Amino acid sequence: MSQPVTAFLRQALALKAAIVKCLDDPSVKPVHRLRSSTRRLEATLELLDLSTNVKVRRKSKPLRKALREIRRGAGTVRDLDVHRDLLKAYEKNQDTGKLNRYLISAREKAAHQLIAKLRKDQKQLNTQL
Repeated sequence: MSQPVTAFLRQALALKAAIVKCLDDPSVKPVHRLRSSTRRLEATLELLDLSTNVKVRRKSKPLRKALREIRRGAGTVRDLDVHRDLLKAYEKNQDTGKLNRYLISAREKAAHQLIAKLRKDQKQLNTQL
């Protein structure tokens, strides 16, 4: 088996594990792993497209679309996590608490949307992988 194919299979397993972990607990680290797993799998698909005679791009279009949507959803949650982390430096400011509560609420909403998307597309994604 060629190295890009092996890398694809390894990344597909990592993505499946990240999805399961994120569905179980959408905290900071599982969301980050999910996002990075989608990026790695997208890069591996590019590598497969460049290194094989078979044009993978056309055949993997539905998978790429699903990965992009998951990555964007996880990216929204991840951005809110990063904003909350940056806000910790300003804890003494009186408006920080209000902003932090808003970011928590926005993160919960974004995480809920991400989980709904994962549940909706999990079976189809497993088939495509």
